[in-house]
Amino acid sequence: MNRKLLNIPVDMIDEPAWAIRTVIIRENLEELVNSIKQVGILQPLLLKQKNNRYEIIVGNRRFLAAVEAGLASVPALVVDLPEKDQITAMGHENIFREDVNPVDQAKYLQYLIDTFGYDRGQLAVSFGRSLPWVSAMLDILTYPEEVKAAVEAVQIAYVTGGLLAKIEDDKDRKYYLNEAVETKASVKTVTAWYLQYVALKAGRPLPMGPPVTNIENQDHPIYAANCTLCKQKFPLTRIINVSFCSECYRTFRQAAKMMEEGGFVEPGKVDYFTEGKIPEGSTAGMESKETAGK
Repeated sequence: MNRKLLNIPVDMIDEPAWAIRTVIIRENLEELVNSIKQVGILQPLLLKQKNNRYEIIVGNRRFLAAVEAGLASVPALVVDLPEKDQITAMGHENIFREDVNPVDQAKYLQYLIDTFGYDRGQLAVSFGRSLPWVSAMLDILTYPEEVKAAVEAVQIAYVTGGLLAKIEDDKDRKYYLNEAVETKASVKTVTAWYLQYVALKAGRPLPMGPPVTNIENQDHPIYAANCTLCKQKFPLTRIINVSFCSECYRTFRQAAKMMEEGGFVEPGKVDYFTEGKIPEGSTAGMESKETAGK
Protein backbone atom coordinates (compact mmCIF):
# COMPACT_ATOMS: atom_id res chain seq x y z
CA MET A 1 0.00 0.00 0.00
CA ASN A 2 1.46 3.32 -1.09
CA ARG A 3 1.07 6.14 1.42
CA LYS A 4 2.55 9.56 2.04
CA LEU A 5 2.05 12.07 4.84
CA LEU A 6 1.09 15.54 3.62
CA ASN A 7 -0.44 18.74 4.90
CA ILE A 8 -3.58 19.15 2.77
CA PRO A 9 -5.59 22.42 2.50
CA VAL A 10 -9.11 21.85 3.83
CA ASP A 11 -10.66 23.37 0.70
CA MET A 12 -9.10 20.54 -1.33
CA ILE A 13 -10.80 17.82 0.75
CA ASP A 14 -14.25 16.30 0.16
CA GLU A 15 -16.30 14.39 2.70
CA PRO A 16 -16.63 10.65 2.05
CA ALA A 17 -19.12 9.55 -0.59
CA TRP A 18 -20.32 6.88 1.87
CA ALA A 19 -20.11 7.31 5.64
CA ILE A 20 -20.92 4.97 8.51
CA ARG A 21 -22.07 7.72 10.84
CA THR A 22 -25.37 9.27 9.64
CA VAL A 23 -25.86 11.26 12.86
CA ILE A 24 -23.05 13.34 14.36
CA ILE A 25 -23.69 14.30 17.98
CA ARG A 26 -23.14 18.04 18.27
CA GLU A 27 -21.77 17.95 21.81
CA ASN A 28 -19.11 15.40 20.86
CA LEU A 29 -18.08 17.45 17.84
CA GLU A 30 -17.72 20.58 19.97
CA GLU A 31 -15.41 18.70 22.35
CA LEU A 32 -13.25 17.70 19.40
CA VAL A 33 -13.22 21.30 18.09
CA ASN A 34 -11.97 22.57 21.46
CA SER A 35 -9.31 19.85 21.58
CA ILE A 36 -8.06 20.72 18.09
CA LYS A 37 -7.89 24.40 18.98
CA GLN A 38 -5.65 23.57 21.93
CA VAL A 39 -3.38 20.80 20.65
CA GLY A 40 -4.11 20.43 16.93
CA ILE A 41 -4.85 17.17 15.10
CA LEU A 42 -2.85 14.36 16.69
CA GLN A 43 -3.95 11.58 14.33
CA PRO A 44 -3.73 12.27 10.58
CA LEU A 45 -6.74 11.79 8.34
CA LEU A 46 -6.71 8.95 5.81
CA LEU A 47 -7.41 10.26 2.29
CA LYS A 48 -7.46 9.02 -1.26
CA GLN A 49 -6.71 11.14 -4.29
CA LYS A 50 -9.65 11.66 -6.60
CA ASN A 51 -8.92 13.64 -9.74
CA ASN A 52 -7.29 16.85 -8.50
CA ARG A 53 -8.90 16.64 -5.06
CA TYR A 54 -8.90 14.35 -2.02
CA GLU A 55 -11.70 12.29 -0.49
CA ILE A 56 -11.83 11.22 3.14
CA ILE A 57 -11.58 7.52 3.92
CA VAL A 58 -11.11 7.84 7.69
CA GLY A 59 -11.36 10.97 9.85
CA ASN A 60 -14.50 12.79 8.74
CA ARG A 61 -15.27 14.06 12.27
CA ARG A 62 -11.71 15.31 12.64
CA PHE A 63 -12.07 17.10 9.31
CA LEU A 64 -15.38 18.77 10.26
CA ALA A 65 -13.95 19.80 13.64
CA ALA A 66 -10.79 21.17 11.99
CA VAL A 67 -12.84 23.32 9.61
CA GLU A 68 -14.93 24.61 12.51
CA ALA A 69 -11.75 25.28 14.50
CA GLY A 70 -10.50 27.45 11.65
CA LEU A 71 -7.60 25.31 10.44
CA ALA A 72 -6.45 26.07 6.89
CA SER A 73 -4.89 22.61 6.40
CA VAL A 74 -4.81 19.23 8.09
CA PRO A 75 -2.21 16.42 8.32
CA ALA A 76 -3.24 13.45 6.22
CA LEU A 77 -2.00 10.13 4.92
CA VAL A 78 -2.79 9.83 1.21
CA VAL A 79 -3.16 6.16 0.28
CA ASP A 80 -3.92 4.12 -2.78
CA LEU A 81 -6.31 1.39 -1.67
CA PRO A 82 -8.91 -0.80 -3.42
CA GLU A 83 -12.45 0.32 -2.57
CA LYS A 84 -13.10 -2.81 -0.49
CA ASP A 85 -10.08 -2.06 1.71
CA GLN A 86 -11.12 1.59 2.01
CA ILE A 87 -14.58 0.70 3.32
CA THR A 88 -13.17 -1.95 5.65
CA ALA A 89 -10.65 0.56 7.06
CA MET A 90 -13.50 2.99 7.62
CA GLY A 91 -15.34 0.34 9.59
CA HIS A 92 -12.42 -0.59 11.82
CA GLU A 93 -11.97 3.10 12.63
CA ASN A 94 -15.60 3.85 13.40
CA ILE A 95 -17.98 0.97 13.93
CA PHE A 96 -17.39 0.42 17.64
CA ARG A 97 -17.22 4.06 18.67
CA GLU A 98 -19.81 5.01 21.28
CA ASP A 99 -21.32 7.76 19.11
CA VAL A 100 -22.04 5.39 16.20
CA ASN A 101 -25.58 4.18 16.82
CA PRO A 102 -26.61 0.54 16.28
CA VAL A 103 -28.67 1.31 13.16
CA ASP A 104 -25.64 2.87 11.46
CA GLN A 105 -23.55 -0.14 12.50
CA ALA A 106 -26.13 -2.48 11.00
CA LYS A 107 -26.32 -0.50 7.75
CA TYR A 108 -22.55 -0.64 7.44
CA LEU A 109 -22.46 -4.41 7.88
CA GLN A 110 -25.25 -4.84 5.34
CA TYR A 111 -23.36 -2.57 2.92
CA LEU A 112 -20.33 -4.85 3.14
CA ILE A 113 -22.54 -7.87 2.39
CA ASP A 114 -24.34 -6.22 -0.54
CA THR A 115 -21.33 -4.51 -2.10
CA PHE A 116 -18.41 -6.84 -1.48
CA GLY A 117 -20.06 -10.20 -0.88
CA TYR A 118 -19.03 -10.70 2.74
CA ASP A 119 -20.95 -13.37 4.60
CA ARG A 120 -21.82 -13.14 8.29
CA GLY A 121 -19.01 -15.41 9.35
CA GLN A 122 -16.44 -13.30 7.51
CA LEU A 123 -17.80 -10.14 9.14
CA ALA A 124 -17.53 -11.75 12.59
CA VAL A 125 -13.90 -12.69 11.96
CA SER A 126 -13.00 -9.34 10.39
CA PHE A 127 -14.32 -7.30 13.31
CA GLY A 128 -13.51 -9.73 16.11
CA ARG A 129 -17.12 -10.26 17.09
CA SER A 130 -19.31 -13.34 17.44
CA LEU A 131 -21.63 -14.60 14.72
CA PRO A 132 -24.70 -14.07 16.98
CA TRP A 133 -23.64 -10.41 17.41
CA VAL A 134 -23.43 -9.90 13.65
CA SER A 135 -26.84 -11.54 13.18
CA ALA A 136 -28.39 -9.44 15.96
CA MET A 137 -27.04 -6.24 14.43
CA LEU A 138 -28.36 -7.10 10.96
CA ASP A 139 -31.75 -7.96 12.46
CA ILE A 140 -32.08 -4.31 13.49
CA LEU A 141 -32.75 -3.44 9.85
CA THR A 142 -35.90 -5.61 9.97
CA TYR A 143 -37.39 -3.84 13.01
CA PRO A 144 -40.64 -1.89 12.54
CA GLU A 145 -39.83 1.72 11.63
CA GLU A 146 -40.83 3.25 14.98
CA VAL A 147 -38.70 0.74 16.88
CA LYS A 148 -35.76 1.24 14.53
CA ALA A 149 -36.08 5.03 14.96
CA ALA A 150 -35.95 4.69 18.76
CA VAL A 151 -32.82 2.54 18.53
CA GLU A 152 -31.23 5.02 16.10
CA ALA A 153 -31.97 7.88 18.49
CA VAL A 154 -30.44 5.77 21.31
CA GLN A 155 -33.71 5.98 23.24
CA ILE A 156 -33.72 2.22 23.75
CA ALA A 157 -31.07 -0.50 23.50
CA TYR A 158 -31.07 -2.57 20.33
CA VAL A 159 -31.80 -5.67 22.46
CA THR A 160 -34.90 -3.92 23.81
CA GLY A 161 -35.84 -3.10 20.23
CA GLY A 162 -35.54 -6.77 19.32
CA LEU A 163 -38.05 -7.72 22.02
CA LEU A 164 -40.52 -5.02 21.02
CA ALA A 165 -40.17 -5.95 17.35
CA LYS A 166 -41.57 -9.39 18.20
CA ILE A 167 -44.91 -7.84 19.21
CA GLU A 168 -46.92 -8.15 16.01
CA ASP A 169 -49.89 -5.96 16.98
CA ASP A 170 -49.00 -2.38 15.98
CA LYS A 171 -51.04 -0.75 18.75
CA ASP A 172 -49.58 -2.98 21.47
CA ARG A 173 -46.03 -2.58 20.18
CA LYS A 174 -46.25 1.21 20.02
CA TYR A 175 -47.69 1.34 23.52
CA TYR A 176 -44.86 -0.67 25.06
CA LEU A 177 -42.29 1.19 23.00
CA ASN A 178 -43.57 4.49 24.38
CA GLU A 179 -43.45 3.12 27.93
CA ALA A 180 -39.91 1.86 27.42
CA VAL A 181 -38.77 5.26 26.16
CA GLU A 182 -40.66 7.28 28.78
CA THR A 183 -39.54 5.18 31.76
CA LYS A 184 -36.06 4.41 30.40
CA ALA A 185 -36.85 0.79 31.14
CA SER A 186 -33.94 -1.64 31.26
CA VAL A 187 -33.64 -4.67 28.99
CA LYS A 188 -34.62 -6.94 31.90
CA THR A 189 -37.71 -4.88 32.59
CA VAL A 190 -38.85 -4.96 28.96
CA THR A 191 -38.13 -8.70 28.92
CA ALA A 192 -40.57 -9.05 31.83
CA TRP A 193 -43.20 -7.04 29.95
CA TYR A 194 -42.71 -9.12 26.83
CA LEU A 195 -42.86 -12.49 28.58
CA GLN A 196 -46.02 -11.52 30.43
CA TYR A 197 -47.56 -10.06 27.28
CA VAL A 198 -46.93 -13.30 25.38
CA ALA A 199 -48.26 -15.40 28.27
CA LEU A 200 -51.47 -13.40 28.52
CA LYS A 201 -52.02 -13.53 24.75
CA ALA A 202 -51.57 -17.30 24.81
CA GLY A 203 -53.67 -17.80 27.93
CA ARG A 204 -50.73 -19.34 29.79
CA PRO A 205 -49.78 -18.78 33.45
CA LEU A 206 -47.72 -15.65 33.93
CA PRO A 207 -43.98 -16.35 34.25
CA MET A 208 -43.32 -14.43 37.49
CA GLY A 209 -43.83 -15.85 40.98
CA PRO A 210 -45.90 -13.10 42.67
CA PRO A 211 -49.44 -12.59 41.33
CA VAL A 212 -49.44 -9.97 38.60
CA THR A 213 -52.36 -7.61 38.07
CA ASN A 214 -53.07 -4.96 35.50
CA ILE A 215 -52.77 -1.31 36.40
CA GLU A 216 -56.27 0.14 36.24
CA ASN A 217 -57.53 2.26 33.34
CA GLN A 218 -54.92 1.06 30.84
CA ASP A 219 -55.92 -0.33 27.46
CA HIS A 220 -52.46 -1.87 27.22
CA PRO A 221 -51.32 -2.18 30.82
CA ILE A 222 -47.83 -2.05 32.17
CA TYR A 223 -48.04 -4.94 34.58
CA ALA A 224 -47.67 -4.56 38.32
CA ALA A 225 -46.53 -6.97 41.00
CA ASN A 226 -47.03 -7.14 44.75
CA CYS A 227 -43.91 -6.63 46.83
CA THR A 228 -42.83 -9.85 48.50
CA LEU A 229 -42.39 -8.10 51.85
CA CYS A 230 -44.90 -5.26 52.19
CA LYS A 231 -47.43 -6.43 49.58
CA GLN A 232 -47.79 -3.00 48.02
CA LYS A 233 -48.47 -2.98 44.28
CA PHE A 234 -45.81 -1.39 42.09
CA PRO A 235 -45.16 -1.26 38.32
CA LEU A 236 -42.62 -3.59 36.79
CA THR A 237 -40.53 -0.60 35.73
CA ARG A 238 -39.29 -0.48 39.30
CA ILE A 239 -38.67 -4.11 40.20
CA ILE A 240 -35.30 -4.81 41.82
CA ASN A 241 -33.09 -7.69 40.72
CA VAL A 242 -31.76 -9.77 43.63
CA SER A 243 -29.88 -13.09 43.50
CA PHE A 244 -29.48 -15.30 46.56
CA CYS A 245 -27.45 -18.32 47.56
CA SER A 246 -29.50 -20.79 49.62
CA GLU A 247 -27.98 -19.64 52.95
CA CYS A 248 -28.71 -15.96 52.34
CA TYR A 249 -32.20 -16.80 51.12
CA ARG A 250 -32.93 -18.47 54.46
CA THR A 251 -31.72 -15.29 56.19
CA PHE A 252 -33.97 -13.23 53.94
CA ARG A 253 -36.96 -15.40 54.83
CA GLN A 254 -36.21 -14.97 58.52
CA ALA A 255 -36.08 -11.19 58.08
CA ALA A 256 -39.42 -11.26 56.31
CA LYS A 257 -40.91 -13.27 59.16
CA MET A 258 -39.54 -10.75 61.67
CA MET A 259 -41.17 -7.92 59.70
CA GLU A 260 -44.48 -9.74 59.87
CA GLU A 261 -44.18 -10.45 63.59
CA GLY A 262 -43.15 -6.86 64.26
CA GLY A 263 -46.27 -5.52 62.58
CA PHE A 264 -44.51 -4.03 59.56
CA VAL A 265 -46.68 -6.13 57.26
CA GLU A 266 -50.11 -7.69 57.78
CA PRO A 267 -49.85 -11.12 59.47
CA GLY A 268 -50.24 -14.07 57.15
CA LYS A 269 -49.53 -12.06 54.02
CA VAL A 270 -45.93 -13.11 53.54
CA ASP A 271 -46.73 -16.14 51.44
CA TYR A 272 -44.28 -16.18 48.55
CA PHE A 273 -41.52 -18.11 50.30
CA THR A 274 -40.90 -21.80 49.83
CA GLU A 275 -39.72 -24.09 52.59
CA GLY A 276 -36.27 -25.60 52.32
CA LYS A 277 -33.41 -24.65 50.06
CA ILE A 278 -33.55 -23.04 46.67
CA PRO A 279 -31.02 -23.71 43.92
CA GLU A 280 -27.77 -21.79 44.02
CA GLY A 281 -27.94 -18.51 42.10
CA SER A 282 -31.75 -18.32 41.93
CA THR A 283 -33.08 -14.90 41.11
CA ALA A 284 -36.06 -13.13 42.66
CA GLY A 285 -37.63 -10.27 40.75
CA MET A 286 -36.20 -8.10 38.05
CA GLU A 287 -34.28 -4.81 38.25
CA SER A 288 -35.09 -1.17 38.78
CA LYS A 289 -34.38 1.53 36.25
CA GLU A 290 -32.36 3.30 38.97
CA THR A 291 -29.91 0.37 39.12
CA ALA A 292 -29.97 -0.65 35.45
CA GLY A 293 -26.52 -0.82 33.99
CA LYS A 294 -24.67 -0.60 37.31
